[in-house]
Amino acid sequence: ALAPSKDVFWSSSDEPGYPSKYTPQDPKHFPYVREDHPALEAALATLSAGPVSPGDGVGMTNKSLIMCSCNEDGTLLKPSWPATPVDSYFSARAGISTEGPE
Repeated sequence: ALAPSKDVFWSSSDEPGYPSKYTPQDPKHFPYVREDHPALEAALATLSAGPVSPGDGVGMTNKSLIMCSCNEDGTLLKPSWPATPVDSYFSARAGISTEGPE
């Protein structure tokens, strides 16, 4: 069976040296990149029931954050069912009121 997954994320907000040849002063070639919410990204990856894929540079991994996704032996924690948007999300996106009768 296929399971949902989340794309690679950084477990640290800043990754010095990435992108190596572009800087915040040169946004036309590549915007300055940072991970604003690494804990949220790690939680979403874990709750997806798919692989947890930190993509940090060598020596940049936040080990304590990544280890929140697994047991001490490295076995990934997985929910019984992957996290999915709730019905009210889809209703709101479709412009349907989810409030009951008045």
